[in-house]
Amino acid sequence: MTARADDLEFRTQVDASLAAFVDRKAADLRTLGSGIDHMVAVSGEFIAGGKRLRPQFSYAGWLVAGGAPGDPGMVAAAAALEWLQASALVHDDLMDGSDTRPRTPQHPPGLRDDPPQPAAPRAIRRRSGCRPQS
Repeated sequence: MTARADDLEFRTQVDASLAAFVDRKAADLRTLGSGIDHMVAVSGEFIAGGKRLRPQFSYAGWLVAGGAPGDPGMVAAAAALEWLQASALVHDDLMDGSDTRPRTPQHPPGLRDDPPQPAAPRAIRRRSGCRPQS
C-alpha cells in the first residue's frame, strides 16, 4: 500500500496532537492565574480545524525521503509546525492592529477583549530566568 501525504488519518493524528498539547499546557499555564483560562480556550479554538497544508507538505517530504508512514515523531513534528505558523499569524495580526482578514477575523476571537494580565508575563519571565534588559 502506498502512503499519501493527504492521508485523512495523518491529519486526524495532527489534530489530536494539537488538542493534546493544549490540554497539557493548560494545567501549567493555569498556575499563572485565573485570567489565563480565556487565552487557553481561545488558543485551542484558533488552532482547531483547517486544511493542515503545512503538515501535509512536511509529511510529503518525509515520505519522499523514505520516512515510515504513520511515524509518531512525524505527527509531532507536523503539529509543531502548525503551532509555529499559528503563533506567527497571531503575532502578525496583533502587530498589524487590524481586526479582519478577507472573510474571517484576523486574530482569535476574544483575544483582545480582555485587558492584559500583567502578572502572567512577569511570572513567565521569572520562571524562565529571563530578565528585562535595561
